Amino acid sequence: MELKEVYELWDRFEQSAVAELDLQMHGVELHLKKASQLAVQAAPAGDRGLAQTTGPDTVETDTVGPDTADKNAVKAPLIGVFYHAASPDAEPFVKEGQHVKKGDVIGIIEAMKMMNEVVCDRDGIVTKICAGNGEAVEYNEPLIEVSSNV
Repeated sequence: MELKEVYELWDRFEQSAVAELDLQMHGVELHLKKASQLAVQAAPAGDRGLAQTTGPDTVETDTVGPDTADKNAVKAPLIGVFYHAASPDAEPFVKEGQHVKKGDVIGIIEAMKMMNEVVCDRDGIVTKICAGNGEAVEYNEPLIEVSSNV
């Protein structure tokens, strides 16, 4: 990652509604946080996995590391604002009790003015919606719970 790219990310971050951002790319780990002073830390990336982009503005969850205690949760693949529907007057992507399949869109996360579809990583039944509509979510935070008992 070149310094120019870091500054471009920084500018986009400052203009966004996101308060904190963790990013790992090309062996560099970047942490941006809005407060009275913006803090930037860069270090070699650890062994944490990243969200995998599967197409334009589509993000597939990649659950890794020791944070996988809740095996039924579909977790946020990135930091941002979670939305249940494509627009304020649209129907939610999923509801409790609904059957979902691997690849179904379960919500949208807005990050750096980009809308990223979040897809389910398995078949099952939605047993709980964990994240509220318009709520800021952290990386690896549970968004919904999906029972594997189909």
